[in-house]
Amino acid sequence: MTPADDIVVARSRGAFATALFVVIYLFYWVSFYIYMDISLPPNSFLGQTSQLVAVLMLGAIIFSALFQSNSSLLLSPKLLILILFIWLMAVSAFSPHGLDAVRRLLLALIACVAASAALLLPRNEATFARLIAIGSIIVLVMSYFGVAMLPHYSIHQGTHPDEPSLAGDWRGIFGHKNLAAPAMAIIVMMGLYLRHKWSRFGGTAIALAAFVFLYFSGGKTALGMLPATLALVWITDRHPKWTGIAVISALLAVNLGALGATFSPQVSALIESLGIDPTFTGRVDIWRLAYDAIAHRPITGYGFTLFWTTGQADMVMPDVETWATTASDTHNSYLSVILDGGFPALILILIWLVVLPLRDINASRAPGPGWELNLLFRRIWMFGILLASMESIFLAINGPVWFSLLMATYGLRLSRISYLTARHSS
Repeated sequence: MTPADDIVVARSRGAFATALFVVIYLFYWVSFYIYMDISLPPNSFLGQTSQLVAVLMLGAIIFSALFQSNSSLLLSPKLLILILFIWLMAVSAFSPHGLDAVRRLLLALIACVAASAALLLPRNEATFARLIAIGSIIVLVMSYFGVAMLPHYSIHQGTHPDEPSLAGDWRGIFGHKNLAAPAMAIIVMMGLYLRHKWSRFGGTAIALAAFVFLYFSGGKTALGMLPATLALVWITDRHPKWTGIAVISALLAVNLGALGATFSPQVSALIESLGIDPTFTGRVDIWRLAYDAIAHRPITGYGFTLFWTTGQADMVMPDVETWATTASDTHNSYLSVILDGGFPALILILIWLVVLPLRDINASRAPGPGWELNLLFRRIWMFGILLASMESIFLAINGPVWFSLLMATYGLRLSRISYLTARHSS
């Protein structure tokens, strides 16, 4: 093969990697479920098509890995993630709906592989920045287009029987404002990063457009957690030795505050005095039911995503009359994991998404090349694990929030590996 042929092959591989990144990014950020009438049942054809595309995408990722020298970094840390998924499959397999749980677990595993692959595909950081800028613009343009031209499919309507109070809240291309709001918060953080690595004007415009959409989505949780996240990262940057304590304290404060509001009138009154809805928009009833259900099966849980989707909430608590049995999820990722796979699953998740990233941050935060990218990963990671206290985002089979949290978690790990490699070589 001549040098000219080598150049052609290299360009072809680069073009394939770029195209694959775009497909992965848009699959999890835009998906097939845009401009949906949420008053109708889910479209089974779109669901089957989405699953087929996910499998084809996995094949493309495996094919691409054959030509990459860094393919060993795919799905890291492999052992921990595989143990988690094997455990969830084991506790789900013997359920009457075990096949559905296993199918969702495989799709969730594909999401993990895809998120790690997305960071390995761009040729360099400049390419990565340009690609996420394009992706962010696509999401924003499509969302604003929906609000302006297709309001019935992009703005919550008062005619929806389940949530009439959401009337007027923007959701754009997403199925719910609780998904649109954190997605826009993440785009705000991407815009702040793009100001340094792509275009100062373009990054600022992306951040502002996303913030405006976030505001009109009515997502109070995401709107409140965005500045809290930016402030917490800013503080820990200046006091790095306190990072672990600050992060753990923030997680405990949010989760214990919610737990306290569930069972203690005094804590509930304190939260209300701070101007916060003490029911957390009805979540307290769901959490109370979840606590009771966990007490019945603390070790194995009820199988992956099966507690709410198969009517087990009614079967486990037949004597309890509450609307919470009709909830679609737990609205708390940590409780969701326990319901799915018991406390063993929670321990594995905490090691994967909290403990190891903290280690990676402590080893890779030194200013220098890649510092802005590391900062972006830390912001998204911090936002994700805090938001998880109010929303069920862990181990999702699709959606931008879990995908972005995965990318940030893998990114912190890659930053640590890169930093230690550079330090060792010097």
